Amino acid sequence: MNAPDEIKNSFRILIESAPDGFFVHDAQGRILDVNERSCIDLGYTREELLRMSISDISRGAPAAQNLIQWAEAPPGMAMTFREAARRKDGSVFPVEISVTCQMVAGRKLFLGLARDLTEKEAAAIAISELNRTLEGRVERRTRELREAQEKLQSVMDSAQDGIFLQDEAGRFQVLSRSAERLSGVSQAEALGKTVIDLFGPEIGESLRQEEEKILLTGRTAVSEQTFIVGKGSRTLLMSRSAHRDHAGVIAGLVTIAHDITDLKQNEHRIREEHERLLLAARVGGLGIWDYDLERDELYCDEQWYRIMGRDPQKPIHSIAEFRTFIHPEDVDRATEVEETAARLRADKTNYGIVFRIVRPDGSIRWVRSAAAIPDRATGVSSRAIGFVIDITESWLAEQQLKDRNLSLQKERAELLRLGEELGKQVLQDPLTGIANRRFLDQELEKACLQAFRLQQPVTVVMIDVDFFKKYNDRYGHAEGDGALKAVAGILASVARRPYDLAARYGGEEFVLLLPGMDRPEMVLGRISEALAELRIPHESSSVSPYLTLSCGCMVVVPPARPNPAELLSKSDRALYQAKAEGRNRYVIMRD
Repeated sequence: MNAPDEIKNSFRILIESAPDGFFVHDAQGRILDVNERSCIDLGYTREELLRMSISDISRGAPAAQNLIQWAEAPPGMAMTFREAARRKDGSVFPVEISVTCQMVAGRKLFLGLARDLTEKEAAAIAISELNRTLEGRVERRTRELREAQEKLQSVMDSAQDGIFLQDEAGRFQVLSRSAERLSGVSQAEALGKTVIDLFGPEIGESLRQEEEKILLTGRTAVSEQTFIVGKGSRTLLMSRSAHRDHAGVIAGLVTIAHDITDLKQNEHRIREEHERLLLAARVGGLGIWDYDLERDELYCDEQWYRIMGRDPQKPIHSIAEFRTFIHPEDVDRATEVEETAARLRADKTNYGIVFRIVRPDGSIRWVRSAAAIPDRATGVSSRAIGFVIDITESWLAEQQLKDRNLSLQKERAELLRLGEELGKQVLQDPLTGIANRRFLDQELEKACLQAFRLQQPVTVVMIDVDFFKKYNDRYGHAEGDGALKAVAGILASVARRPYDLAARYGGEEFVLLLPGMDRPEMVLGRISEALAELRIPHESSSVSPYLTLSCGCMVVVPPARPNPAELLSKSDRALYQAKAEGRNRYVIMRD
C-alpha cells in the first residue's frame, strides 16, 4: 500500500472511530462523505446519505438560506451551533454541529461533527489513532498527507474540549485550539516538549508520573489539574488514555481536557453559602429538624430543644413524641404528615405553619415551622428538612398591630363616608337635592370643552317658575319649597343621560345642561307635560290656575369653543323672551 492510500485508510479509520457523526459537504449542500456514526444516528445507509443533501436531514434554516451562507462562508471559518436533525423514520433529535470551511484541492468543502445531545456520550476515544497515523511521517508529507492533516486539525479544532496528542516519550505532537486556550500554551510552543518543559517540575513531574503509569498499564485515568493561565488559573478535568499503533502497541497518549473552572468556583461558593447558612441558623435562633417520612424518625438539633424548652440530652425520635409538646388546639394541624407530604410533592411547594407549643413550665410559645422535601434523582424523597423559630413576641406584636390597623381602617372608612357626604353637600342644593350652582359651573365648563373637542352641540336651558313670588305670598314658604322640590324632581327625571345635569341656579330659577343635544323640543315638552300632570294650584297666576314654567333654551354647535358665561347669558335672554311672550312656554335660540 502506497503512502496516499495508507493516509486515506488511516483518515477513514479516524472518522469512523469518532464518537460523533462526521460529515463533509460541498457549497451546494451535497453530502460527500459520512462516517458510520452519522448513519447510525440518522438511520440511513452510507449510500443513501451520499445521494442526499444537508437540507434533507436538517430542520434548521431553509435550503435557500443555507445556500447563501455556504456561498459566503470564507475558508478557515469555524462555528458551533445547535439545531434539530431528522432521522429516516421522521423523528427529530437535537444535535450540536461543529463545522469548518476549508479549501481542499481547490474546492470549498465543509467538514463537521454532529453530536447527538440526547445521549451526550463522551467522545474522543478514537483520537489516539491519529498520533499512530501522523507520527514519524512529517518528512514524507505529500499533498494527500497535508490534506489528511488539515482535516485532522479541523476535526480537533471543532471540539470544545481541549485535545492533546503526545508520543511515548511524552512529547506533544498536536494541540487543538481549545487545548491552546485552556493551557495557555500555543501549539508552536508545545511541539516536541514535555509537560515538565512547559509547566515546570512542580506540576510537570506529577503529570509525567501519571502519563508513565498510563503508558505502562494502558488504562484510562481521569484527574483534576489546575494551571496558571495568564493572570488567572484554570481547573481542568483531564481524561488520559493510551493510543496504540496498527499493531496494538502503545505509541503515545491522548488527553482530553474539559474546563471545570466555573464548576469548581460554584462548588466553592456553595460550600461557603452552606457554612454561612449554618452560622445564620445559629445566630438567628433557628432550630433545625430532619424527619424520615417512611421510618418515622425525627432528628432535632440542640437549638430546637432550647426553643421547645426541653433537654437535648433526652431526645425524642418520632412524631408521636413531638405531639406531646404541642398545644392541644394545634396538635392535629401541626402533625398531619402524610397528607401534607403528598400535597408538597404534588405541588412542588415548601411547607410553612405557625402553631403553639407548651413548655414544661406551662408557658405557651408561638413558633413558626418551615420545611422542604428535597428532590431525589432516584425517586420520591422520603425526607423533610426544616427549621422552627420562636416568634412569640413578634406574633403578639403583630396581633396588636392588626387590631390597631383594624381600628384605623374603621376610622378611615368613617372619615371617607363623612368626606363623601360633605362633598355631596358642597355640590348639592340642600333644598331640592339636585346640583347647586357651583357644581353647574364645573360641569358646564367641562361640557363646553368636550363639545369643542368632539365638535358636538351643547344645549343650556334656563327655567323659571312663573309668578313664584305671588305663589309664596298666597300659599306660604313651606308650600313654595314643596313646589320647587317638585320642579327639581321633574328636571332630574328628564336628565337621564350620563352627562345631563339638572341644577338649581338660585331662588325659583333652574338650569338644565344637555351636552350633545341639538333638538331639545321633546325634552322641554316632557317637562311641561310632567308639571301639568301634577296640577299644583296657583290661583295668583295670570296665565294658568296651575303652576307653570317659562324656559329659555340656547343651542350652540361648534366649530368655535362655547363660552360658559355666554351660554348662560343667551339662555337667560331666551327666558326673558319667553316671559315677554306671555310665559308658560319655551323659546329656543341657536348659535
